[in-house]
Amino acid sequence: MYNYIWDQETGGYLLDTKITGVIKEVRPVFKEELQLLGFDKQFGWKLPAVDVPLMWAEGRKYIYFGDCIGEAVGGSLYDLPMLKASVTDMEIQPVDIGTMVEKNKVLMIGLIQKTLRFIYDTYKAYQKKADIIYVAFSGGKDSIVMLDLVQRALPHDGFEVVFADTTMELSDTYNSVHRAQNEWPDLRWHTAKSHFNAPNSWMKIGPPAEKLRWCCSVHKTVPQVLLIKKLVGKNRFKTLVFVGVRAEESESRSNYEHISDSKKHIMQTSCCPILEWNTSELFLYMFQNDLFLNDAYKKGLTRAGCVFCPMSSKWSFFINSKIQSRQVEKYVDVLSKLLTIDFKSSTAFEKYFNERNWKLRLNGRDISIGSNKLIQVNDNGYTELLLINPNSDYYQWLSTIGPIFQMADNHLQLEYKNTILNIELIKDNGNIKLRFKTPLQNVETIRLMYLLKNALNKAAYCVGCKVCIAECPIGAINMDSGCNITVKGCQHCEYCLDRNKGCIVAQSLTLPVGGSRMNNLAAYQTRGFRQDWLELFFDMGMGTDFWDNKRMGKNMFLAFKAWMKDAELIDGLSPTAICKNLYNIGSDDFATWGIIYNNLAYNSALINWFVNKIEPFQRYDNDSLRIMLGDSYTDSVKNSAIKSLKETMKASPIGWGLKMAECQMKGKSVVSITKGAWSNPEPLTILYSLYKFAEKSDQLYSFTLSDLFNDGVNHGGISPAKLYNLDRETCKQIVEGLARDYSNFIKVNFNKDMMEDIYLVSEKTSLDVMALF
Repeated sequence: MYNYIWDQETGGYLLDTKITGVIKEVRPVFKEELQLLGFDKQFGWKLPAVDVPLMWAEGRKYIYFGDCIGEAVGGSLYDLPMLKASVTDMEIQPVDIGTMVEKNKVLMIGLIQKTLRFIYDTYKAYQKKADIIYVAFSGGKDSIVMLDLVQRALPHDGFEVVFADTTMELSDTYNSVHRAQNEWPDLRWHTAKSHFNAPNSWMKIGPPAEKLRWCCSVHKTVPQVLLIKKLVGKNRFKTLVFVGVRAEESESRSNYEHISDSKKHIMQTSCCPILEWNTSELFLYMFQNDLFLNDAYKKGLTRAGCVFCPMSSKWSFFINSKIQSRQVEKYVDVLSKLLTIDFKSSTAFEKYFNERNWKLRLNGRDISIGSNKLIQVNDNGYTELLLINPNSDYYQWLSTIGPIFQMADNHLQLEYKNTILNIELIKDNGNIKLRFKTPLQNVETIRLMYLLKNALNKAAYCVGCKVCIAECPIGAINMDSGCNITVKGCQHCEYCLDRNKGCIVAQSLTLPVGGSRMNNLAAYQTRGFRQDWLELFFDMGMGTDFWDNKRMGKNMFLAFKAWMKDAELIDGLSPTAICKNLYNIGSDDFATWGIIYNNLAYNSALINWFVNKIEPFQRYDNDSLRIMLGDSYTDSVKNSAIKSLKETMKASPIGWGLKMAECQMKGKSVVSITKGAWSNPEPLTILYSLYKFAEKSDQLYSFTLSDLFNDGVNHGGISPAKLYNLDRETCKQIVEGLARDYSNFIKVNFNKDMMEDIYLVSEKTSLDVMALF
């Protein structure tokens, strides 16, 4: 909301209505933090024994009466920060909190009254719609303020208070919860706690990571949902939850809305009354209302989260190692047991943990419990899915997809919408193989295969985390302590299946298989290869002037540069020989875009995937494309890639000219694409493509027409038949014409009036073909 300026009179700050750019996050600094860091001993700062702020901090800079007098640089789990000070041997005076609060009272009254009114109005709007209304309490500063506001605005018997105990909390946080219970003893308090303690869950699921934040589901969301089910006495319910989320805390939270249906759970509406409050207002409210502060903040933490969190800063790890050393070392020990990394020295070990490299993992690689328990093999039109020693009943999990029937001991029939899978079962020493005829690819069967593998992953990896039970909106899934699952009354809504690999444990533990030879799937800033960009590049002479033009923004330049590099049109920022040839052809000629598409198929992970994995004449919606991209990429990478692909097909002749993808529109948005065929290909483009095929296939300059249509042979190159989806007759006619018109580049042999062999002249190159244009 408001900015702030320093107040020389009080040593505090004054809220300011002027807009002055980015508002820095400010926090009070107490004697405990300064003593923990050693400012008193190192610089002779004399700290009074008071329980009020002595100064303020912006980041790691310490502000005293408006001046920066100290700074802490660096610091991590095993590294001390370096301290700097501009003054020494100084007697520090505490902030005059009372006067500071009084000076800010007018602006704070307006903000508080507005927030209280919003809380009350939201309560009245949902009072009859929600089965239960509660405050999510964490023991941190935001939730303390949030709870105080709610208890002021609402009758105390109108809501519950739920503390989610992750078992990874700081001791100061547990003390904060007890203080809150004593502060408001007439509120209805509840604790939600997983049946796993955190170290136990880490050993079963693997350590949480930046991209594998399963811990929030297992230790927060699931226990809360199960608690609410118990409190309301039914499986289907609606909740309104007041949460102390603020936009200032992170970039992702800045996109939150004041009231929203939860993306984490379909039965929850979240209300964020202090979303727009900043820390300067938050602490003023606490001082004004004499609220207690979690002692962890007094010791230097900016967030009082879990003691060993993959999202914590290096600074938090440093502070936690000082105030909760035994807890921190416990998780270091758990990680050490799980990691398969061979540290050559204690220095290497400490560097690894200082840099928090353990949080960067994307799968089960580098941890001892990583494994592949579901293996897929495609063989002669059949798909085989091998379950290796599954942890729970595959039949029950399959029943969440659709109706399933046991036809015989070794035969199942699974129905999904209009598709029926007849599955043969082969059991061997605890392993189970499911074999069935691979269905023809369409939107429905793509979804079915995705759900099928996700259901089997659940069976393979289940450790009883209960995420699926919490996600089921009708309570159809139940599980005992031994991971024995029962599914009754399932309506096949797919909520329990619709996540990466279907299971948080599978996502955490599976090992990467193979991998792309290119890693630039999302290199294009969500943007496609646009014809108007290439036209501008050509119009401006392909020189340095283009890269300074004002018609394109920074991200447009980054995307265009990536596309041009992958299309072999620039080297650095200079045009290549191919680019200069295409300049002469023009940006509106389909031959130009045929060459570009050909080169992209070899150099762009996105277009290479499109060429090799997307079947022609089948419609693919966004969900199908995401599924087809597989599990090796994060959702953000997949969404970025799909946006780039759709824009390329919409905004360049690759889509509407070569017919590589017909875009089905809804308004201005592409909702699905259908790969087509280049009906009237430019012969010289096909000749270029043939030479590229030969060069990428270990100089394979002689081959048959059938070779161009044989996907079973891995030449390394991509034939023009596959690339442009040419039928045999079209391809035959083009090659015959090329052999007639460019015999010094290509020759053919005939046998009984049918062309068999194609010979390219090995002394020529694809670049030589460009000169023919």
